[in-house]
Amino acid sequence: MKKPLRDALAKKGFKMWDWDVDTLDWKYNRTSPSTITSRVKSGIRGKKGQL
Repeated sequence: MKKPLRDALAKKGFKMWDWDVDTLDWKYNRTSPSTITSRVKSGIRGKKGQL
C-alpha cells in the first residue's frame, strides 16, 4: 500500500494492520467460523500483540 492511500485511509479513521496468518478460508468452499477462529488463534500464539 502506497503512502498517499495509507494517509487517506488514516485520515478517514480506518485502522490498518499487517495480517500474516492464512486461515485457508479462501481455499475451501465451506470453512466453518470455528475452524477459521482456531487457525487464527494457532497462528498468533506467542506473537507480540496477540489477542
